[in-house]
Amino acid sequence: KYKSLEALSNVNEKEILKDVNAMSASLKLSLGGSADNMAEAAIKRLKLDVPYYQFSNDEMTPAAGQGAVAIEIASKRTDLNKILSKINHNPSSIAVEIERHIINKLEGGCKTPVGCLATIHKNKLKIEAYLSDISGTHVIRISDFGQLSDKDEIIENMLIAFIDEGAKKIIDSNREALV
Repeated sequence: KYKSLEALSNVNEKEILKDVNAMSASLKLSLGGSADNMAEAAIKRLKLDVPYYQFSNDEMTPAAGQGAVAIEIASKRTDLNKILSKINHNPSSIAVEIERHIINKLEGGCKTPVGCLATIHKNKLKIEAYLSDISGTHVIRISDFGQLSDKDEIIENMLIAFIDEGAKKIIDSNREALV
């Protein structure tokens, strides 16, 4: 039942730490500067006693779905639906759907500076979204919150606010810059 977790029981955290330190040192040499970029979760899991900086959402709004874990199965495998429903975290699933919807409406992609973070807590929804031109000169940040049951209205209001703030001009500018 938990074979993948059992396989991890033999992992030696000290060996991982040695590898992390070696990679960091190697990157510092090759980049000629600091390369100490590591997720907070990794720092805590490895019990590292190192200073780190935690970006606020105003400084760095994540791309849609960042941190989400997904399992993909063939659509024919309906026999797995019951099992997968037990491990699905519905609020996370809804948040990712919201983020991806907003990013798609803002024509986001790998080359467009756009981010979105939806958080759900006790049936309350908060959405923070970001759009920028490629140079980072023109930036729009929109956030809204409300009841999760009003998510469609919240999303629509945010998209209207983006358009009112000049998103179409930024999207067109990004599209032209990538041609």
